[in-house]
Amino acid sequence: DFQMRIFDRWGAVVYESTDPAEGWDGRRKGSKLGSGVYVWWATYTVIENDKPREVSETGDISLIK
Repeated sequence: DFQMRIFDRWGAVVYESTDPAEGWDGRRKGSKLGSGVYVWWATYTVIENDKPREVSETGDISLIK
């Protein structure tokens, strides 16, 4: 299981994916976004000792034109 979301400074989702191989191109609905800091949040499942465990991580990314 994998889910990733990227948010703008107002908390609106600008990108969402369930494919860990898919990347974000700095667009929202086909339109280029402005320079700035965007927050990302991801959850995924790992297997440890034959048991699944959900991991949640957050961070930020700077988009520069």
